[in-house]
Amino acid sequence: MRRICCAFATVLALAMPAVAQTPTYVPSARYYGTATVLGLPAPANVSILAQGTGGAVCGSGYVIPSGGYYSVDIQPVSPCVGAISFLVNGQLADQLAHRAISD
Repeated sequence: MRRICCAFATVLALAMPAVAQTPTYVPSARYYGTATVLGLPAPANVSILAQGTGGAVCGSGYVIPSGGYYSVDIQPVSPCVGAISFLVNGQLADQLAHRAISD
């Protein structure tokens, strides 16, 4: 009986599907620049949102208190590859970023 039980456990373990693991660290790309609202530097704490395919949120940040500067870190994972749209305080910005993954 003991041999049958161990053989069954071995067969059961071999029949289980393998599960892919995601990497523990994926490097980010930093997008930065100045945000303007009506031609003037955006005020401090205005939100910057980066969106990928289908409106997926890929990163976010805020304008710092000096000159409309911002930065947003984006990891190059789906759906955050290809065209990235930026929203400034919820309004679509005029610029896009294009991101590709090298194999």
